[in-house]
Amino acid sequence: MEINFSSDNRIVNWKYENKSYSYVVEGIIFATESNDMIFLEIYENKTFSYRFINLNGKDILWYDENGNLKLFDSDGHCINEHRYNELKTVKVSKDNIYLMYENRISVLSRKGDEITKISPPFGYAFYRFIDGEKLSVICQGNNNTADKYGRNDWNFKYDSLNNTWHKESFAY
Repeated sequence: MEINFSSDNRIVNWKYENKSYSYVVEGIIFATESNDMIFLEIYENKTFSYRFINLNGKDILWYDENGNLKLFDSDGHCINEHRYNELKTVKVSKDNIYLMYENRISVLSRKGDEITKISPPFGYAFYRFIDGEKLSVICQGNNNTADKYGRNDWNFKYDSLNNTWHKESFAY
């Protein structure tokens, strides 16, 4: 899917199922399609904010670097607004919302109800999500988790059946 945004950084355009869509917001600096959603990075009023919108142009979720989060229903109406202290980043999947903190991931339903909390692998702290439908993360280790070359940032994939993390590869 091709996504374009205007030179004045206000409008994102894309085509979905032979129909053209536009989304207007000030300060767009990045836009991409992932997991059947559009992800926007916005910088306005000296604050970074992020939006997930569906392919029909309806809001799914907004959050900013200060931990403010808004959740929307399937019609694009705000159904939940909350401030989450120490929130690092957010991932939205088809069924869930993942809120990442350094020492846990809170898993929410798409309606905003908390389902569970997931701890990081022993000796690591959460850093970022890896794009994709499955829950995968980059974790930062410490001197005890580093390899012989001093590398200690790893990609991990979550096994929800066994509630465990599997170390996949070095994070670059």
